[in-house]
Amino acid sequence: MCWEGVLFLSCLKDASTVKICPGSCWLIHPSEHGVERGVPAAQKTSSLVVSIRLDEVSATIQAATEGFTKSDQTFAEVAATPNSIFDLEKLFDKPLVGSALLQIEGRCLAVIADVFSNYGSVSLSDLHARVVAFLAPRIDQKVTLDQVARHVGMNRTQLNGALRARSGQSVFEVLREMRVNKARQLRKQGISTQQVADLTGFSSASHLCRALKNWG
Repeated sequence: MCWEGVLFLSCLKDASTVKICPGSCWLIHPSEHGVERGVPAAQKTSSLVVSIRLDEVSATIQAATEGFTKSDQTFAEVAATPNSIFDLEKLFDKPLVGSALLQIEGRCLAVIADVFSNYGSVSLSDLHARVVAFLAPRIDQKVTLDQVARHVGMNRTQLNGALRARSGQSVFEVLREMRVNKARQLRKQGISTQQVADLTGFSSASHLCRALKNWG
């Protein structure tokens, strides 16, 4: 969990890196390769790391994280509740000594339990909204299924299956629809076809025209 500053985590196996922002909570599965933590120079960062063995945690947490732990993912973000974030900000607003540290540790673990209570129980409608929210600022970029799956805390197969159950579309069908809708909006503004293609992630103006035609 991170509640102040920004830090980066890098998987030593494949050099993949994620940016950890304030108010976020992540699952980390380092395997035998390990994970490296990095903090930007001259930046103050506060975070809490809890190490657990899967065979020592409750059945609830095992069930909630099963998809992640059985995948080949190293990182997966979980959604912290607003109350959790608020509590974390209040917990560390003064120097801590002696028994106060033990009390804070207990509070932190309670916050983590609150986060886990929501993890793995995201409704299908929430899942669709989270996928759309992740894709929206990346419409003009190359997006991989692994990136989206990592963001929602699933593996790629689980994500596409759950998303089809909700919307009848795969991740890339959702992305294509978003790109087409955005392209239509931009064309109404008089922007050239090539510029629209560049702004919406299509490889060329002709590719955009085919997509617009196929989607009516």
